[in-house]
Amino acid sequence: MSRLNLVYKWQSYTGDMDMLGLREQFVLECAKIPRIKSKLRVFAFTITFSTQVNYLTGNLNKIKDATKEIRESTKLVEIMQIILMMGNILNAGTGGGSARGFKLDCLEKLDDTYATGKDITLLQFLCKVIAEQKPELLDFDKDLAHLQVAYKHKGQIRSVRQVKYAIVGGFEEVQQEFNASANDGDVSARFRKGLKSFLDSAGAQLQHLTSFFDEVDQYADSLALYFTEDPNRYPWEQGLLYFSMSRS
Repeated sequence: MSRLNLVYKWQSYTGDMDMLGLREQFVLECAKIPRIKSKLRVFAFTITFSTQVNYLTGNLNKIKDATKEIRESTKLVEIMQIILMMGNILNAGTGGGSARGFKLDCLEKLDDTYATGKDITLLQFLCKVIAEQKPELLDFDKDLAHLQVAYKHKGQIRSVRQVKYAIVGGFEEVQQEFNASANDGDVSARFRKGLKSFLDSAGAQLQHLTSFFDEVDQYADSLALYFTEDPNRYPWEQGLLYFSMSRS
């Protein structure tokens, strides 16, 4: 039997309090608290609020930093231009021989496509060309310092929306319980005082967090748009996968 069910069972007790032990008396007192289940959830949320906010903020910063580095790396742009040039040379004489751009998923195919003779992949050939003609581009990964960190945590980053919704939903439940407990009388007086203090401080934090989330959400979509792709088809995690592969 859960602790909450035990509380509900003791609500019907009408016997002598002196016949009960201290633990039983404590449970019986808890049973007198209105909406105790809601209050316990709210109490737990207030305890973990800062941890959840820090977790979400940290992951949002990873998204923003990695996206900024990809978009601002001039060396990566040069490498992409070389890839485009290689594609146009290979497709010379065909409809794809004068392309002005390519799809992001082409990066994934570089290591699966073999050059003439099938003894070297296009990725290996690309590295050979860069090493011989543009060796200064070989350390382009230094421009993407946060990319590997973000990729290692891509599973966590994928859940930022769920974490954000959980934080917003939890805060709304705190607000609802604060309003509902106004009619509880003295039994919830100290509880309401604590919630009022939490709501005042956490409300400002939540407003800043949701604004930052919206900013980074749009920033993440800009990665696909930067490469003329549809953000719905290439969400941030997918673009991250391609560039993490090219970095390695």
